[in-house]
Amino acid sequence: MSNKKKIVIFSTGGTILCDFVPGQKAVLPARRGGDLLRQIPGLDQWVEINIVEPFQLPSPHLTVEHGLQLSEEIEQYLSRQEYEGAVVLQGTDTLEEMAYLVHLTLRTNKPVVFTGAMKSNGELYCDALGNIAAALQVASTDEAQGRGVLVVMNQEIHGAVHVSKTHSESVAAFQSPQFGPLGRISMDEVVFYTSIDHAGMADKGRYQRQVEQPVLLLKAYLGMEPGLIRLARETGIKGLVIEAFGAGNLHPAVAAEAAVMVQHGIPVVIATRCRAGRALPLYAYEGGGKILKEAGLILGGGLSGVKCRLKLMLALGNQLNPHLEF
Repeated sequence: MSNKKKIVIFSTGGTILCDFVPGQKAVLPARRGGDLLRQIPGLDQWVEINIVEPFQLPSPHLTVEHGLQLSEEIEQYLSRQEYEGAVVLQGTDTLEEMAYLVHLTLRTNKPVVFTGAMKSNGELYCDALGNIAAALQVASTDEAQGRGVLVVMNQEIHGAVHVSKTHSESVAAFQSPQFGPLGRISMDEVVFYTSIDHAGMADKGRYQRQVEQPVLLLKAYLGMEPGLIRLARETGIKGLVIEAFGAGNLHPAVAAEAAVMVQHGIPVVIATRCRAGRALPLYAYEGGGKILKEAGLILGGGLSGVKCRLKLMLALGNQLNPHLEF
């Protein structure tokens, strides 16, 4: 009997499946997942792979519906005893959102690992093959079970709750500013630094695959026009997330319009626009986080704006009270 783990790979597109075309100085889709796997030496000696292609799209083209579809397909495959883990290949632009959406809706304790590439095939420093091999290693280890959805890039293991793409082109783009990586692939060994990523695990697989849309995301800026909030309300949105200043603060005029939105029954979640830190009920001046909370706005804690949006969409789609979800 073979001791090889059987892993299902979901190949969805992205830079990891693109080639650099020198004559055009451009990156273009050119490959399928199997093309790259054949280039990894000795892969078939320690893992058995089945490749599934639910869709093939650049990650900016993906939607929430694609994420829910992917979550369902992963769950269907991992419900079968023969599969011991899953790897998702996708573009990096929306990888942190897709991984978090799957984390919130997927019911399995088997390892699920997202990976991609910051450099396409043919570019100097291409990271595609290394990231695929590392992701397969993590998905094949028993220590990855029960940790929720993971993201593996540049030899580091991150949790879907906290990971973020922090650079537009560096191979070290994916970081977890709040907590750091959960582990690392070192000398072909998977090493976890912690027993489990407790932060956010309470939400693992919490939601049914139902969302309410549209939920908008706005970012606060110097001199932000409060009329933007009013216009958003008048378009019939179902919810709003604002990446506010610092610990969750807004200009008083913007805060007033957001409070009106809450009075109309539209939930408003406040995240911080900072790379790290939390939205807190700290400042008690007009527009401060403490006053916003007292006005009925929801503070998103340490979640980024894009992840607050996904969580709010799912909470509303599952007919849950958003105030109890953050």
